[in-house]
Amino acid sequence: MVHLMSFWEKPEFKKEQDYWYKKAAEDGFNDIETIHEELKQNSPNAYRQAQPIIRENKLEYFLLLDQFVNDDNTNFDNGMDLFVMQRFAEGLTNKAICQLLDSFGHSRHRKTVMFIRRKYENRWKIIKWKPSQLRSQVIHKKT
Repeated sequence: MVHLMSFWEKPEFKKEQDYWYKKAAEDGFNDIETIHEELKQNSPNAYRQAQPIIRENKLEYFLLLDQFVNDDNTNFDNGMDLFVMQRFAEGLTNKAICQLLDSFGHSRHRKTVMFIRRKYENRWKIIKWKPSQLRSQVIHKKT
């Protein structure tokens, strides 16, 4: 069985990482993970149980989101959409984003947050959603 080396295990990555850690330290950057060890996250453990193709697709998805959020941040319908998509690009879940919004006094339902994500996935052609999947299916009766 051949072990496919993850990008963070490759010598080129380690060399580049060492360079940037050294550069950051020279510029006065103090990594909070070295101060507060409980914040440290071990990236090789992320999605460890998932198949390599699933891990690669998740990585590609989040890289695309991050690219669109940072390169296209003037193409948002409003500030709330930008905030939500920035949090998705950071890997937060619908629930975590709703809790964060609530802590700022801007309550949103998790489905609303999900529809914001889908709208931009569709707009950026990351995931193609049917029109019925881009809005609530609740039918409001006229009174």
